[in-house]
Amino acid sequence: MLSAIILRLSLNGDCIRYYRALIHDLLFPALYYNYPMADTEHIYTPQDDSLAERIRAYRSVHEAYANAEASLNLLDNDEWADRLGEKQEIEQAYKICRHSLQIASQSISQNELQQARRQDLISDEEVRELIQNKRQSEMQGLRDNQEADSSEHSNKQ
Repeated sequence: MLSAIILRLSLNGDCIRYYRALIHDLLFPALYYNYPMADTEHIYTPQDDSLAERIRAYRSVHEAYANAEASLNLLDNDEWADRLGEKQEIEQAYKICRHSLQIASQSISQNELQQARRQDLISDEEVRELIQNKRQSEMQGLRDNQEADSSEHSNKQ
C-alpha cells in the first residue's frame, strides 16, 4: 500500500514510526481511492490560512515529496525492490506529492516569504527551495498550456 512505500526506505524503527504517522496524517486523508489519480488529489492540508500554518504544511509536503522521490529513484535497486512496493503505487505517491508541492509552493507569495524570513518562520535555505519550487511549478504550467494549445491546434486541422 501507499503507506509502506516511503516507510520502507528507513530501517531505523524510530524513523519508521515517524514516517508512518506522517504518511498516515498527510496521505490518507487526501486519498479517497487508489486508481486512477485525480488531478486535484493532494496532501497539502494547512489547518488555517495563517502564514505559519501554510509554511508548516509546506514543510510536511516537501518532506513527503523528498521521500517519494527517493523511493522512485530506488525502484531499480535490487536491495530495495522487496521493500518499496509496487511501481504503480510508488509512481502514484510521487505524482501526488509533486502536485502537492506545487500547490504548497504557490500558496505562499514572494512578499509572504520575505515576511516569514524576517519573523524567522523559515530559513534562507527553505526560502531558496520554495522559490525554486515556485519557478518550476510556473514553468510546468507554461509547458502544460503550450501542450494544450498545440493539441487544440492540431485537432482543428
